[in-house]
Amino acid sequence: MADSRPRGRRSGARPQNRVPNRSTRDQRTPSPGKVDDWRLLVDAKRREQRDAAPAYLVDIDDTDGHPAEAEWRSHKLPDCTIDVPDHLFWQGSHHETIARRHKTFVIAQDRSAESGLISIGIWAIRGDDAAARRTKQDIHDWVLREMDSKRVQGLSKFAKSKSQTADERRCAERKWQREVVKQQYRQAPPMGAAFGAIGTFRWPVEDYDPEAVLGPSFEALDGVRMDTACHIIFTPKIKSFNILGSQSGVTKAVVLLRNVCFQIAARQLDSTRRYLLHDADHSQQFTAVALKQYTHPHMPGDDADRDKTGQSPRGEDLIQTDGTILPADGRSHKNALLLKAIVVHQLSRLHFYRGHLDLRIRLGTFLMTQYKMPVDGSYSFEDFQGMLKQTQFRGEVTIELGDRSRENAALHALQGAKGLLVPQSGMIARLSDVKPVYTAVFIFTDRAGDLRHSVTWHEVDPDGVGDGSEVFDTLSRSWIRLDRSSSTPFPLVDVSLTDLADGSAWQFDLVGAHAVENKRLPENLAKLADHIKIDPKEARRNHGDINFISRFTPCLPPKSYQQRVSYRYNLAQSDYVVELTRFQDRICTARSRNPGDYTIKAFEPRWSLEVYHSSWATQFAQNENLAVGAKAQWDAKASTWFPVDDMGDTENGQKTDDGLEQLLAKLEVLRQLVLRSATETVGVIEVG
Repeated sequence: MADSRPRGRRSGARPQNRVPNRSTRDQRTPSPGKVDDWRLLVDAKRREQRDAAPAYLVDIDDTDGHPAEAEWRSHKLPDCTIDVPDHLFWQGSHHETIARRHKTFVIAQDRSAESGLISIGIWAIRGDDAAARRTKQDIHDWVLREMDSKRVQGLSKFAKSKSQTADERRCAERKWQREVVKQQYRQAPPMGAAFGAIGTFRWPVEDYDPEAVLGPSFEALDGVRMDTACHIIFTPKIKSFNILGSQSGVTKAVVLLRNVCFQIAARQLDSTRRYLLHDADHSQQFTAVALKQYTHPHMPGDDADRDKTGQSPRGEDLIQTDGTILPADGRSHKNALLLKAIVVHQLSRLHFYRGHLDLRIRLGTFLMTQYKMPVDGSYSFEDFQGMLKQTQFRGEVTIELGDRSRENAALHALQGAKGLLVPQSGMIARLSDVKPVYTAVFIFTDRAGDLRHSVTWHEVDPDGVGDGSEVFDTLSRSWIRLDRSSSTPFPLVDVSLTDLADGSAWQFDLVGAHAVENKRLPENLAKLADHIKIDPKEARRNHGDINFISRFTPCLPPKSYQQRVSYRYNLAQSDYVVELTRFQDRICTARSRNPGDYTIKAFEPRWSLEVYHSSWATQFAQNENLAVGAKAQWDAKASTWFPVDDMGDTENGQKTDDGLEQLLAKLEVLRQLVLRSATETVGVIEVG
């Protein structure tokens, strides 16, 4: 039997699924005197990348009936047909879900305006007529259930619907005919058909076979086919696409195919990492750097977990100067220029990126995860700076702030930051009156890559009259798919600014992941969203474990989930959001094959702090909904992503028209506020 699986990447190709930026707990530090271990580790990662299969440009999962769809594309007759009321056909895609379950393919073939029925054709894999019959029976049962439900409720469409006028019937018929014509371009061109123009596009991506990234039947190009009214077929011998259609359609299709190659290249971008040093006090300089042990968040009662530690750098042998002659002078300005160049350069390469993008600036503790061991317990400052620039070096910034006592005082500190922070809503006068938002993030295991589901609620009835969930409104729901080799989105930009005085660091973190449509979800996960509810009573409880999710038994246990309680403020005179979050992670372990039989282990609650601009999500929404062959229209200029606000002060009290330098100055004030418990005045902004 021939192997129908999509062909993998040829030898020497660049990987699609990269090795993730694993947490510090999973990294191994080379032992003293074995610097070559770095190279061995890099080689091992490259082997892992080489063996990874590329992902499709569109979300084509393993449950799609590719051979069945190929039967339709080659103009084979359907194995069977079934009539479905048009209102059920248009209100959702449940008939497609049923077909995927049986590995068949369904598509509308005909429509009767008089009866209000749509004829659906069903194709099965050659020789598997039973699958087509099972699909037809399940669609029939679904239609009966829906119609019976509406009759019981007294909402029968046939009894209540208003008759269409002649003009409305003609309009609906024309719309239907246009849709039928567009769908025809997904099929092979009919024999003997004549075309106004024929174009050729040679496949330029040598690293991948087109089927490996566009689908076995090049499903990713269906949108291009229908938008340009062209048939697009591939000739393997010469590795070229032939485009058949009108002259204008062929010209447009060639441009879109070129853009498809840009979209594939955008998914192969390497992560840009830089580790910079920030000197908050320009009158001091360190001559040595030592390592301080850092304890990760642990599971209460688990002594073994409590022993998991990392290493954070600290400056030693402080030299005091008068500030007039200092090698580090101007470091903040240089950091701003370098940071701006890195972010803008990477953004300029993401116009064709199809998927979920997220840019955040996080305050945490800098940890070294892959490094050369120090001699005699410390590095000279020059050696440490040199190590940060080596390609083998790796570090990360913790999600949590790092110091438990400072974390517990962070909310009180921000609530007293008059002049630095303002409430997001103009209806709220005091920072202490800001109500939190609640977010739950679930990770589910899937063969094509773990699926992450995020749900966010906010309280719409501040007085909390009742305990029902109706006082909380859902702000957002989203699904993304992670790479097979990672449990987190892929880092595209990872730049940290570390202060060696206390190990704290700001991380500029730009990550990407595959956006997932609801209709592409496994059926059991698609139903899960309806079962995730918030418990208002638990949500208002502001101490102890975070557990505001109502108890439920999901169709399958999550791999892990995190609950967050976030307080959001704005930086004064700007649209930057400061989000202080109390979060708690839980790990789920199945005890049996019963979906509801699993154990949950919880980590201790911790606090995190993130900053982001309110416009970033709006800009990146274009990428999440980007059509195949399209380009996001946002500008990659620094002024777009780091706009100038009205304050115009740098940390030295000088005026500037550079939005990033303004932001860095405010971030330094915010860092000092969170990490220092004493009341103080920084510049002209009183905090405390």
